[in-house]
Amino acid sequence: MVEPRGHARSNAMGEIGGPDSEVFYDFGLPHDPKFGKECHPNCDCGRFVEIGNSVFMQYIKKPDSSFGELPKRNVDFGGGLERLTATTMQSDDLYVA
Repeated sequence: MVEPRGHARSNAMGEIGGPDSEVFYDFGLPHDPKFGKECHPNCDCGRFVEIGNSVFMQYIKKPDSSFGELPKRNVDFGGGLERLTATTMQSDDLYVA
């Protein structure tokens, strides 16, 4: 039995997914403690911005809420020119860039 962890449990029936990796840009800003004790890439303090991710498509959610293996696997890359442009301009605002 396949047991994906994390937010995969909330996937809709028929939705595919799998393990992922994320690429972040570090602006080198000091951490703002109002966002928590420790800084991390998913922190909202503005130090990091995700510029891309790869999802290794491996699973499909079945009608009984279990997960099965996909017959063919692939990698879905998500990244954008706006994210790369924003970080090149030292901006964490993807829409101003």
